[in-house]
Amino acid sequence: MIYKKEQDLLKHYNKYPAGGTTIKDKQIIRVIFEIAGIKPASDSIVLDLGCASGVMASNIQKLYNCTMIGVDFASSRIEIGEKKRPEVKYICMDMHQFLEQTESKFDFIMLFDTLEHMENPARLIEEAKEVLTPAGKIISKTPLNFPYKAHLQVFASLEDFNKRLEPTRSFEYDQSVIALWE
Repeated sequence: MIYKKEQDLLKHYNKYPAGGTTIKDKQIIRVIFEIAGIKPASDSIVLDLGCASGVMASNIQKLYNCTMIGVDFASSRIEIGEKKRPEVKYICMDMHQFLEQTESKFDFIMLFDTLEHMENPARLIEEAKEVLTPAGKIISKTPLNFPYKAHLQVFASLEDFNKRLEPTRSFEYDQSVIALWE
């Protein structure tokens, strides 16, 4: 399925190739993962949907020595990632198409600062669940009350987020929602 509004944003994302990463500090990533109860093993395969230039994916690979695969459809961001962070495997593709076509299974799927850009974030979560291993988990970080040109969704509160996306558990962190689907 093609989401027209998401495709329309591609020009915007390619116009700002260095954008797309809000958490650059490895220790903050570690804290969020610990609070969420996530600790990738060295044989884990982690999928970063909406990876931008792979800053977070690279940091997670360094923290946990796991295999990181990043998917983003903004080619300018993928090109930067391939040059600066070659330890991540990048796939330049629409994430919906990737999830429909992949035959791989993932231990963890990350959607950091991604769901707010989706026309139908609940559908993306359902698509992602289809490619999880049996014990796999999805983790997301989504800003609250942050209207922006590239945001197709604005979540008013933790309660609004939970009602619309039905995570297994969630909590507020730094004006965002951290959510898990298990």
